Amino acid sequence: MSRKYDLTPATIEEWMEEARAGMENQLRARPKDIAAVYEEKIKAMKEVMGELTLENIAFL
Repeated sequence: MSRKYDLTPATIEEWMEEARAGMENQLRARPKDIAAVYEEKIKAMKEVMGELTLENIAFL
């Protein structure tokens, strides 16, 4: 199926993980605010971007 839509297995796995996390959050007695969930993701992405930027600077 991933070939049919030109998707990598990693992309599909990422989507599945996001779906699981969303379902788990909805089943909690006190689900996290959607904004808080996205803030956590943004923070993690910024950390990765910072690391990659430093690697690229060191490469130059």
